[in-house]
Amino acid sequence: MISRLAFLFLSTLLFHLYPSTAPAMEPTPAANSQPKLVVLSPVLQCKDIKETVAFYQKLGFKIGFQDAEKDYKYVGLTRGGIELHLQQPDPEYIEDNTAQQPGLRIRVENIEPLYEEFKAKGVKMNELKQQPWGTYEFGLYDPNGAAIHFYEDR
Repeated sequence: MISRLAFLFLSTLLFHLYPSTAPAMEPTPAANSQPKLVVLSPVLQCKDIKETVAFYQKLGFKIGFQDAEKDYKYVGLTRGGIELHLQQPDPEYIEDNTAQQPGLRIRVENIEPLYEEFKAKGVKMNELKQQPWGTYEFGLYDPNGAAIHFYEDR
């Protein structure tokens, strides 16, 4: 008499040697769904990339990659699930208009320790406070004038 284990082994072997000629199953509805945008990596332009990298490192970001060992012009920074890219364009493309900088809103869980961390490092920022639209937040500017708001839904 053949054991159950031997039967499973033989049936698996036969399945792989003689695959079914049955038509393929239709894809599930999830396979036909629309693409899902998963990550947004903003690229901030900077006049002095090394100064800007140092600023974001003070905020706890780490360098994930850079385009060159020493004279880099493009850097990817990470902290937790956030990825931020910095680019220093060639001088002829740098404008002295910080109004063109994007603003960033970063949703945070447990915002108070982050605020205290930045405060202890001497980061210039506004007070952490409850906003009428339902968020508890604070904001700051990077060296190039990009506004960054950290918030928690409350």
